Amino acid sequence: MKNYLFMALAFTMAVAAWFWFDRPEGSPRLLSGTSTTTLASPKEINRLTLTAPVGRAALNQIPAYQLPKGAINTISTDFDFNVQAEQVKKGAINYVHLTMLADLHGGFHHPQWNQRGIQPGRLKPILAAYNLPKTTGVYRMMYSNVFPGNWMDSPQVAQRYQEVYNAVRGYAIDFPMEVGWGDHPILLDLDLEEGPYTYLGVKTLCRAIREVKDKYPNVSFQVYCSSHNSLCNEAGGSEQNPSGKLANMQRYLMFKEAGVTVFPGTLPYFHLPYYFWNDPSHEPSVIGPGKLYASHADYASKSLHPIQKKLEWTDAYFQTLPAGHRPQNIEWIMSVYEGGNDGTGAWPAVGSWILESMSLWGYVTGSYRYGGGLYNWTDSRKRTIGQDYIEAGKWRSFQFNRFWNDPNTQYNLLLEFSIDNGKTWQTDKRPGTQLLAENQDPRPYIRGAISKGELLVVATAGQPIHLGTGSQSVLVRYQGTQFPMTLKSQTVHAATVSVND
Repeated sequence: MKNYLFMALAFTMAVAAWFWFDRPEGSPRLLSGTSTTTLASPKEINRLTLTAPVGRAALNQIPAYQLPKGAINTISTDFDFNVQAEQVKKGAINYVHLTMLADLHGGFHHPQWNQRGIQPGRLKPILAAYNLPKTTGVYRMMYSNVFPGNWMDSPQVAQRYQEVYNAVRGYAIDFPMEVGWGDHPILLDLDLEEGPYTYLGVKTLCRAIREVKDKYPNVSFQVYCSSHNSLCNEAGGSEQNPSGKLANMQRYLMFKEAGVTVFPGTLPYFHLPYYFWNDPSHEPSVIGPGKLYASHADYASKSLHPIQKKLEWTDAYFQTLPAGHRPQNIEWIMSVYEGGNDGTGAWPAVGSWILESMSLWGYVTGSYRYGGGLYNWTDSRKRTIGQDYIEAGKWRSFQFNRFWNDPNTQYNLLLEFSIDNGKTWQTDKRPGTQLLAENQDPRPYIRGAISKGELLVVATAGQPIHLGTGSQSVLVRYQGTQFPMTLKSQTVHAATVSVND
């Protein structure tokens, strides 16, 4: 869905390197130079093991948990509305896909395409019978095809403003009002992947967003590729050149000023690494007979590449975040690796242990520090156990809500570690490397967050460990505290430590 995000990866890496020596608020903090005087013992929370079949039964194995303030959480649309309602009452999610209720009753009525479908008004008593809390939000996604044809690129788009406004308002509020949920929180995702984002098109869309928000303050917006560091288009659009396109920062500022509060942009899908597009020879350096990974499926199940890319993108996102801006952030994640298919015709599944950990990396790096959360994008594929582990990972993350709820928590600490029993110390910060070097690097990934003398540590062993069944012994230090960790194969650890802060 969000494929265009990856066109910006080289740009964000370059910008991140430039900003690294003039670190803005929120970027990774290098901690070093203090003598170790205190030894500590980490208290670890292990990941859940799901033994039930994929889907509803697996979800029911995940214990109830409480969402922290500002969290936005939902489950994917391959679960029907009954399951979503169960998860709301359990406390696991606070937004639902309301249109899924219509799917339980033959879909929405349409005079041509679905004459037997249900009218929205008839859903009102059906929805009321679920007795869901008024705090339950509505998540809706709207695509470009709802708008007038070629609306973004057309010089006449300003004259068609009413059509644009009607489309935005209709998706945002009309349907929720028809079913009696017009006063619930509503999040409308404008997934306008096909739009070229001309100055006039964005200006017109922002006008519609602003007008809807003024009339319906319970409606929030997120917009595809709206983050300041997402999609890099050529600049040039302006009042003087209304048909010109907008670079990412121009577009971001216009959406921000219009009242958009949720900005996706810190987690790439598990695509082929960006350099494969220009030089496919990198993939055979690690995948194939006699290589580190026997097949694409082997690579997808064991490679730390998703974690490495998550940290790389998050670091760049917060290093370049405009001063004073505190956006809610929604991350999209797929459970498959968009690489080779080993002749099967299907993308291989990413390792469940990696998928389970992604919300933890988001948590410790502060990706959701201003609100937001992690979403699973199904892309109409058959559900896998890895998708259930994404939800199980949220359970583990939300055991640390005291960090999220403390406004003074410091995130994304680059904790120093030693893999040679204290002889040398380093962090997981590393420049971009070629795939072979990345997969031979013995250094673990270790990040921290600190709140009121308690350190949250999320860590995983260096890549070679995950190719076998061994473990990696490391020493970690923060300020005046040092502690050992044993990092197991195909495991992401999450632990807390009492420290001298």
